Amino acid sequence: MKGKFLPALAAIFLFVLVFVDSASSAEITSEEIIVNEAVGTGTSRTSAEDDAKRNAIEQGIGAFIDGYTEMKDYQVVTDKVFSKAQGIIKKFEVLNERKDSDGLVTIEARAVVSAAALDGVLGPATIDMLGNPRILIIIDERVSEKQPFIYTSEGQIERVFQNSGLHIVDKAQSDALSDVQLNEARKKQDDDELLRIARDFKADVLVSGKAYAGSFVSVKAGGRPVYSGRASVQIKAVLTNTAQQIAFNTSEADQKITRGTTEEDAAIKGFQICASQSAKKMVNAIAYSMFGSLGAPTYRIKIAGIPFDAVFELIENLEALDEVKSVYQRSYDDGTLELDVVSEMDANTLARWLSKNGSSISRVSSQTIDAGWKE
Repeated sequence: MKGKFLPALAAIFLFVLVFVDSASSAEITSEEIIVNEAVGTGTSRTSAEDDAKRNAIEQGIGAFIDGYTEMKDYQVVTDKVFSKAQGIIKKFEVLNERKDSDGLVTIEARAVVSAAALDGVLGPATIDMLGNPRILIIIDERVSEKQPFIYTSEGQIERVFQNSGLHIVDKAQSDALSDVQLNEARKKQDDDELLRIARDFKADVLVSGKAYAGSFVSVKAGGRPVYSGRASVQIKAVLTNTAQQIAFNTSEADQKITRGTTEEDAAIKGFQICASQSAKKMVNAIAYSMFGSLGAPTYRIKIAGIPFDAVFELIENLEALDEVKSVYQRSYDDGTLELDVVSEMDANTLARWLSKNGSSISRVSSQTIDAGWKE
């Protein structure tokens, strides 16, 4: 297996770690994926070309996601990407065409896939396929060596990830981790300690790092001082189940951008820019790396009217099932329980189990189950 970095141009350069199977006919350049052997079959030349284009896109996806075609339900992602294929295939050249005795047309083609266009569609489709992977973010932030009261970079990264469809773990939900302990973990940035905390929160990915603003200068503008300085954010993402680092990024903002009425104000503006840039470059890389790591989809379960005492028994019974990998309690509010359940069962099978264990099912979709409590 070979590891490569693929720069994909979206609004900015997005670097994602990609893997290319040695048997693949795809060649990767800085902006393109060249598929030398895309084969398609259909009842007409048009349908055969569509099939070959789908094959080319599938090979392109394989350049982003290791072992893609070996994963469960990978064709669901391929279908979603192919349905938005306009602009993904930049060039398509038919090399050979034949028609058999049954009238089926087979073509062999060479295709050029735009890395940026594919990444822009594949990233959201992959995140949607994953369900709600849980991300814990802990950033050590300093303004001239002082820790701020509010962690701007951490909050900005959380917003970017949340807007992309990833689920951000609420650090306030833990009774076992005080604010003092959390701040100590931020300052130390000890990998083993941070991983332990992330696993306690049942997070799938830990995002950690440092944000620093300093070198401030003050100039007069309209009779008032204006502060400017330099800011930088450096973050990495690690899979909590394997401790494998899956993404890394550093972003900086110079004195022309980082300006404010105080040093803290200038730092906040710099952190907002840097953290947002770093997070956006990471989102899809995290999704691609996680595609095979969870091994099962995540379902959002909402049960209304469940007594608080029944919550713990239900969670314990779910966790005892062999097909259930993890259960995360999102909230319990006014008698309504919300859970994220990672399970190898499909939604209907999971709903049937819930129905036999006290729930009255009202709605089932591919990723959500709504119910009431009947016991």
